[in-house]
Amino acid sequence: MLDELLSGLSDADELLAMAVEEDDPATVAEVENDIGGFRGKLEALEFRRMFSGELDANNAYLDIWDCKTVTAWVLLGDPSLQLGGISS
Repeated sequence: MLDELLSGLSDADELLAMAVEEDDPATVAEVENDIGGFRGKLEALEFRRMFSGELDANNAYLDIWDCKTVTAWVLLGDPSLQLGGISS
């Protein structure tokens, strides 16, 4: 997929240069459309790169806590996990 993307971008660059030289707005628009497709392929590659680890296919649970809750856990501890807190 990467080779296809690089080849397509190279072809688009050459086609754009010719379209500008010949003042051909229809071809410029076609190249712009092609670039949009390349952008989608690039985003798909980036996603695969980010999530290509051994465990990335597994489900995950992400819970975002507010700052007050996290501060309370750090200062007072989290009784459910028996972690944190300032020792006396």
